[in-house]
Amino acid sequence: MASTLSTAMISAFSRRHAGTASAGTNATSHWIWGSRARRRDAPTLRHTASGYAIHHTMSVFWATMFEAATRRAHRTAHIGAAASATAVAAYVVDYHVVPRRLNPGFESRLPPRAIFATYAAFAAGLAAARWLRAKREARAAIATDAEHDATHADAQARIPGSDTSRAVEEKGGHAASSGTRRIHLTRRR
Repeated sequence: MASTLSTAMISAFSRRHAGTASAGTNATSHWIWGSRARRRDAPTLRHTASGYAIHHTMSVFWATMFEAATRRAHRTAHIGAAASATAVAAYVVDYHVVPRRLNPGFESRLPPRAIFATYAAFAAGLAAARWLRAKREARAAIATDAEHDATHADAQARIPGSDTSRAVEEKGGHAASSGTRRIHLTRRR
């Protein structure tokens, strides 16, 4: 999600500032094709596809770091802060640690505010993906707990001589008036 959102931002700003949506992504292919790629406007398999592949690969790298840092995080504030910190770290590495030959390249086609917006979109994508996963994990945990509780109660009710007995009230072969079976768990004395 982070790669997609940041690429969408790069494309939108590229269209606005360079006249074509592929210019920023093409510029990233300078890793392979040299500085000429930074000036390539038209979408091409050679430049656009390789530029996106590079961007996506690096996005996956940073997303892996983010996921490791938020593995047990469920609080929105912690996930948002970690996503922002990851985007800042990516920016610092991209522009202040690695040699110019290995920076993203789209800075040659986009103004500084577009670079900021791209990294902000990357952070938003990281956070959104993690929040969705946290929500799925919470639902799965609730379902697993409920299933475990029901299985445990059912197993206890079937054990002869256990402290728990199970009685189902039925009237005339149908469940109780609510249309469902009522299960009572009582202790034997």
